[in-house]
Amino acid sequence: MISETEARAAAEQFCERYIRAFESGDADAVGAHWSFPAVITAGPRVVSFANSDAFLANTSALNAFYAEQNMGQVKREVEAVLPLSDDVFSMRVHDRMFDRDGALIVEWRSGYMLRRCSDGFRAFSAIADGEVAAWVARGTPLGQTTRKETS
Repeated sequence: MISETEARAAAEQFCERYIRAFESGDADAVGAHWSFPAVITAGPRVVSFANSDAFLANTSALNAFYAEQNMGQVKREVEAVLPLSDDVFSMRVHDRMFDRDGALIVEWRSGYMLRRCSDGFRAFSAIADGEVAAWVARGTPLGQTTRKETS
């Protein structure tokens, strides 16, 4: 069984690189943190990504959404890790997203499952309930643009 100490160190390293990839808007770099097939759930909605191409399209749309929200910085705290097998652990994280002026936009908690691969730990599942709920509470649901469309 992977030790809790090793899982926490891997989680911290993963999160640091992962949020930097999101901050830079680099969908390929975000995707490099995942193994496929992968699953992301948000309430009753389950999205399965068979390969990196499908994930890249979703991440590109998410990056565009974050840019519309004026994202400047993301801070992520690893709250808990749970070793599940020799090569798998889960983690719960607390994310805070700030605008370019440093003001808090929104915050949420989410969960991930990561597996050891030949090049380090990669996510294969995430629970995005907290993020979706946070954006809904802010009045800006994910998947809906905030721009006014003109004809």
